[in-house]
Amino acid sequence: GSRAQEVARAYKDTLEYRGLFYDGHACFGTLLADDRDTHGKLLEKVHDYLESQRGGWNKEVTQRVGVPLLEGITHYFDGDFSKAVATLAPIMGEVQTKIQGSRAQKDIFRQILLSAAIKSGAKADLTQAKQVTLSNL
Repeated sequence: GSRAQEVARAYKDTLEYRGLFYDGHACFGTLLADDRDTHGKLLEKVHDYLESQRGGWNKEVTQRVGVPLLEGITHYFDGDFSKAVATLAPIMGEVQTKIQGSRAQKDIFRQILLSAAIKSGAKADLTQAKQVTLSNL
């Protein structure tokens, strides 16, 4: 609704910042608002960052965890729920431990995984999501 539109607009001017908490929430917010233009720019900026000469912990975690997180959220909003589960489940433990923010702030990613598993209708997806989610509480 209108709140999602406000959030998506706020991200348009801050796409240069790289951080998993920020990137994950920007991805979710822009897709929730159906702002595919800003979402595409976000993905471009993440890939530009990964192709840059910069190094360090944030870049490594963005490559290993951040890209799959954004891809999984995108699969969810594209309606490819099984693919969202397959992408998010393997990284959910690291998402919960590597991203800054409170448990409540990071819980949105766990909720997306569980929702994808339910919406996929596949018992294997639900089993995998429940195992991963329960092991990361």
